[in-house]
Amino acid sequence: MENEREIFNSNTVSFDDEAAARGVEIKRASFALKGGGGDGTSVGLMERVTRLETHMEYVKKDLDSIEGKLDTLLQRTAELPTKGDLTTFRWQWVATAVGAIALIVGGIIGGLGWIKPDAPAAAPQPIIIQAQPIAPPASGSPGAPKR
Repeated sequence: MENEREIFNSNTVSFDDEAAARGVEIKRASFALKGGGGDGTSVGLMERVTRLETHMEYVKKDLDSIEGKLDTLLQRTAELPTKGDLTTFRWQWVATAVGAIALIVGGIIGGLGWIKPDAPAAAPQPIIIQAQPIAPPASGSPGAPKR
């Protein structure tokens, strides 16, 4: 930055010197600049430019710092879960909870079933078949015995 300032100073000729080199006579009063800071003329202009350059260096440093922080922030937000990730995560927990409840209920029912003794097996009932008595054939029938 210092080299730039030296180049700027060495290549700059004040307006009055430039006019004198061309043989033009300029009165300072006719060339009055009105604006903020200074006395309204180009007197002290280099000092003001130097201060602005110094301030700009700090502004550049601040912008570089902000840019670095912004890059870090963008990187961290890219790693955050999305809405879809959170929904999937929720359903995973719901499925895990339902599975855990089923396992617990099944364990309780199985444990109670194992503790309860089975009822003694009853003796099998005999099968009884009742048949109708066979009637003797009538006397005039062909298959009847002769007497």
